[in-house]
Amino acid sequence: MSSRSFLLCLAALALSVPALASPIPYVINFVQDNGFGPLPSSGGFTYDPATSTFSNFLVVWHSVTFDMTALANAGPDFQGSPSVCGLPSGPSGSFELLSTAPCLSGWYAASLFGGADFTFYSNQPQVGTAYLRLLSMPDPSRANLVPSGTFSITAVPEPSGAVLLGLGFAALGVMRKFRSR
Repeated sequence: MSSRSFLLCLAALALSVPALASPIPYVINFVQDNGFGPLPSSGGFTYDPATSTFSNFLVVWHSVTFDMTALANAGPDFQGSPSVCGLPSGPSGSFELLSTAPCLSGWYAASLFGGADFTFYSNQPQVGTAYLRLLSMPDPSRANLVPSGTFSITAVPEPSGAVLLGLGFAALGVMRKFRSR
C-alpha cells in the first residue's frame, strides 16, 4: 500500500468517526395486547449516546401528542426499589428502559375524565416498577379508553453514514483504477 493510499484511508476514517457519534433517531414499534382502545399511531425519539440526551421524543395516541423529551432526559421514576431491573438513573436509564430492559416492559395509555396519560414501564415483580409517565394531557374526547401492550425500538439509518460509505467505496475504485494504469 502506497503512502498516498494510506493517507487517503486515514482521512476517510477520520471523517467517518463523527458520523458514528452523531445522535441516532429511533422509531417506536407498538403492539397492543388488549382491545380497550387504539394503538399509538406513531412514536419516536432521537438519542445522542455521546451526551446521553434525548430530543424530539414524541408519541401520538388517540390524536393527542405526548412530548416525553423532558421526562426521558430526567430519567425513569421508580416505584419500590430504586434498582428496579438494574436500570441506572438519568437519561441512560430511560434509554435502557426503552431498549434493553431485562424485566417485563410495556406501555399503556389512558383517556379518562378529559385527560390523557401515556406510560412506558419496566416491572420487576416483588421489587418495583420503573416508568416514564406523562400525565393529564388535555383530551377533549372523554372516551374512557385504557389500551396497553408491548413495544420495541428500531434505529433509523442515517443517510450521512450511507453517503460516507459510498464515498469510501468510490475512492477505493478510483485508487484501483489509477493503480492499474
